[in-house]
Amino acid sequence: MEYNGYLLSGDTPVAEIQQGQVIPLDKTRMPLFLAAGGQLEYWLVSRAIDHRRPNARILKKVLLLSDASDLAAVLRVHGAKVTDDYWVRAESESSLSWRDVAFSEDTFAEIALTGSFPATTGHTRETNLPAHRS
Repeated sequence: MEYNGYLLSGDTPVAEIQQGQVIPLDKTRMPLFLAAGGQLEYWLVSRAIDHRRPNARILKKVLLLSDASDLAAVLRVHGAKVTDDYWVRAESESSLSWRDVAFSEDTFAEIALTGSFPATTGHTRETNLPAHRS
């Protein structure tokens, strides 16, 4: 896996990622699997929405993924989950913060959890959404 950037807990970098290899910065705050030497790609794929869930196909369509693999889907949302504050940020995205990727008030979270499209959300992932295609 070719990926360079950081693994974060909230806005705190807990590991550097070089060519997909995890280099701990704060092992005590890292996910246990990665702190114990687990592979980043396996950990990321484990964070993807379960493809057996009813709303998984809907979410992947909304994300407009050309590659519908679990890894592509999870990287599209920076590895973020509803249940914790771990996420990955690529080197080229230094201005991106936890607030930008968190699922707390997010259209993607609503779709993933309920399959519905809220009329208004009050918060969007403008940094992650592709331009609308007609």
